[in-house]
Order: sequence, then structure tokens, then C-alpha cells
Amino acid sequence: MGGRRHHAVPDPGGRPGGVRRGRFHHPLNAPAAETAVSFLWGAGASSVSAEGVAPAADWSVWERDGRAPRSGDGAGFARDFRDDLAQLARLGLNSLRLTVEWARVEPAAGRPDGDALDRYLDIVDAAVAEGLGVWITLQHTSLP
Repeated sequence: MGGRRHHAVPDPGGRPGGVRRGRFHHPLNAPAAETAVSFLWGAGASSVSAEGVAPAADWSVWERDGRAPRSGDGAGFARDFRDDLAQLARLGLNSLRLTVEWARVEPAAGRPDGDALDRYLDIVDAAVAEGLGVWITLQHTSLP
């Protein structure tokens, strides 16, 4: 690769996007002044992969019919989210894209599930407590 890597840093020249090319540094190794404040280092959590499909989701029909592998509890994120978020912070990440499973928070049209909403709020609170910004995705893979 020739040793030339890039990362985003503010461009005082006002180019579109406010970014210029510079040397790339992993966030664990980069001095704070070299890492753009607005640059997001993050991870994503799709609900089906991370916590398993919601019973009311269309994807659960695919699983039952054998057209998709069973997701079970996914990667266990619903159970282990505090540990997972702490690990992201230890790795130097500053953001999380979290899918709020629509079919989990509204399993029937017009009927929100308060417990599911509270659990997602707990995840967001834990992420913020770890210093992670949270991006919410409402639809990723499955629909109610």
C-alpha cells in the first residue's frame, strides 16, 4: 500500500465537506489534535444480527419457512450491550449506529411496546455514558 493512508481533518480552506487529506491514524494512536472532532469512528448493530429477529417482523416468517438462517438471540447484544458498548469505547470509537427494531417497538399497528422502547432507551443511555454518539436506524433488514 505504499504506507500512504488518509483521514479526515478540518480544512480551513473551506473546500466542500470541510475535509482535506492527511496521514491516517487509528484513533487509539492519533494525537487528539490530528483527529477531526467531527470524524466518526463507529460500529453498527443491525437488530436481526445483533439481538435476533422480533417475532412480529416479516423476517421471522422467512426464518420459520427455512428461507433464512435462524437468528436466535443474534450476537447476544440485547443481553450484553453494556459490555459491548464499553468495549467500543475502549477501542477508541465515538459512535454507534443502532437499529431500533420497528416490529419490536410496535409489534401491532398502533400498539407500541413500552418495555421494548425502555430497553432501547437503556441501550442509548449506556452508549452515551460510554461517550458514544448514537445514530438510530428504524428499518434495517426487517419490517413489522
